[in-house]
Amino acid sequence: WQGAQPANTIVDFQVAAASSSGGPWVYKGPGGSSAEYYGAACPFYGTSPLGAPPGTPVCIDPAEVKNFRYVRYKIRLQTNVAQTLTSEVKNLTLNWVR
Repeated sequence: WQGAQPANTIVDFQVAAASSSGGPWVYKGPGGSSAEYYGAACPFYGTSPLGAPPGTPVCIDPAEVKNFRYVRYKIRLQTNVAQTLTSEVKNLTLNWVR
């Protein structure tokens, strides 16, 4: 992803895959958990307490999207503790091979 990430803010991701354009859409992070978000830099499929910095590829576990035709993503933007700063995502590139 490209954008701005002020200090002490976090950007991370979840994915959902389905065989139909209508879903069902179940968003998951590492290990198939709906409570976790991808944020670790490739080649790892995991979380990161700081999220994914701009320009850093984030790998998704291929098992989560294997044999599906459609994929969606969700981006989580977490503010700083004082809630005065937040990240801004301007562009996201998704590379997916079926």
